[in-house]
Amino acid sequence: MSVQRVSKPLLIGIGNRDRGDDQVGIYVAEKVGEEMGPAIDVLIHRGDPAYLIQQWENRELVIVIDAVLSEGTPEGEIFCWDVANEMLAVETAHASTHHLGVHEAIELAKALHKMPGKFYVYGINAMAYAAGQPMSRRVCAGAEKVTAEITRFLQGDNNARNVIIE
Repeated sequence: MSVQRVSKPLLIGIGNRDRGDDQVGIYVAEKVGEEMGPAIDVLIHRGDPAYLIQQWENRELVIVIDAVLSEGTPEGEIFCWDVANEMLAVETAHASTHHLGVHEAIELAKALHKMPGKFYVYGINAMAYAAGQPMSRRVCAGAEKVTAEITRFLQGDNNARNVIIE
């Protein structure tokens, strides 16, 4: 018996609003949600693997946005992975500020055959995680680029994924 997939896209913003650049995933998800309205579902979460898998397992399209730590990469640099068809890059795979999070959820979902049909993860390289601080200027600039990119993609622009760095 095949699983009926939910066609409404799910956008997941991962992060902590009170930890500087770590809020970038939340920021992008909320901005895209405002732009797209009821055409998408938006989930704000801190990254618990089991919960994330439950949310995305029957979806046709999932996009996750999170802050990443990639040494030697400029602050605000944007990464995008098509995780339905490839692995997260080793240098950023465990780079989230969350002990267990998106990477572990993806690997577990693959092992359990609970992946969505199409699945993209956007990471924005971040460096400032102090409590109570706002996002840095460069991470904000990256967030604006990712917001525009995801919005265009969800509106049907098939050429929209031009910020992908693999």
